[in-house]
Amino acid sequence: MVVGLETGADDYIIKPYQGAEINARIRRVLYRYRAAERREGDVYDDGLLRLDSAQQQARTAGSPLPLSRTEFRVLSRLARHAGAVQHFGTLLEAGWGAANPGARDRVKFTVSRSRGKLDATPVGGGSIVSVRGMGYLYRSPTTPALPASPKPVSGSTGYGHTHALRSKSPQASPGRAGSS
Repeated sequence: MVVGLETGADDYIIKPYQGAEINARIRRVLYRYRAAERREGDVYDDGLLRLDSAQQQARTAGSPLPLSRTEFRVLSRLARHAGAVQHFGTLLEAGWGAANPGARDRVKFTVSRSRGKLDATPVGGGSIVSVRGMGYLYRSPTTPALPASPKPVSGSTGYGHTHALRSKSPQASPGRAGSS
């Protein structure tokens, strides 16, 4: 238990446990996480994309980027964790406040609209990268380029960049592939 806590675990639970206890512990971790996010600052700026959470305003290369509140929240989650895969459930939580596994289409639709809006800017819609079966990631101007991989990598699941990105995802589980 001590080793786990010293290496970064937020909490530890001993069996037997009650479902209500797990839910309460999860809510506390999420509360601490969201409080830390608020303290990090209200403005994200990578040189091309600027997101001001307090004002709910987005700008690209100094020009306003009109986004709905949901698009703003999802893009903000992606940008503030640039280069890291954001799973569908995480993006649902960011955009709608609830992670419903059956609502992936909401995320897909919102990302599609955001990409369309970003296409007309220097940021480009390609800055939001699909990770098949997992979610999306934002590639900021400072994020290293992904290696070219147009064919399936032998021994891996998925196509394209999925294999390379699965290793970057903290929630990746080998052999778990689905449709995005």
